Amino acid sequence: MEKPRFDPTSLAAASFLDIYDSEDYLLQNKQLSHERCDHQELTHPIIDQSRVQHVAFNDSQLERLELSDTRLENCDFSNCQLQQASIFRTVLKDCNLLGVNFDQSAFNQVSFENCRLDLASFNQIRTKQVEFHNCSLQGANLMDIRTFKAKFVTSNLNQVNFAGTNLRQLDLRTCTFETLELTPALVKGLRVNEAQAAWLAAYVLGVKVTL
Repeated sequence: MEKPRFDPTSLAAASFLDIYDSEDYLLQNKQLSHERCDHQELTHPIIDQSRVQHVAFNDSQLERLELSDTRLENCDFSNCQLQQASIFRTVLKDCNLLGVNFDQSAFNQVSFENCRLDLASFNQIRTKQVEFHNCSLQGANLMDIRTFKAKFVTSNLNQVNFAGTNLRQLDLRTCTFETLELTPALVKGLRVNEAQAAWLAAYVLGVKVTL
């Protein structure tokens, strides 16, 4: 996983609202911090080579958002509409993304770290590399993903809906869940631990395994 490429010493302090002063809705080489920017409505905003800390975007509509070479920490994207986003070489750490909508978005070299993603929607996304470390995705939807290049590490996946998603390249052994929604024909090659295998056998084959 590549880290965001920006020089922290060259970042200029700014407000997210400065994006409206740019014809292209672009913020580049900026430091955004401790700001409330909820209920924004923008199409195709761009944040590049920046660091964003303690900024609240909750309940905003930011369709076709572009994030590249950016680090976001302790930000609030709860209930944001971020459909068709394009996110490249970006880290989201300690962020609240409860109920966020990432449907039909593209992820390349993206890392979610210690983030809350419960009830989030990732349907029909495109992935080259996306990782979830110590995240909660309870009740999230990750449906109809053809090629899912993702890594889950010690994350809560309880009640995640993977219907229509090819799980061949996934490894869930360090994650926790009581139940998932899966398409049985698309679970071949999924890596699970012993306890998860018992649940999976019962779900897919109706086989009861006693450990």
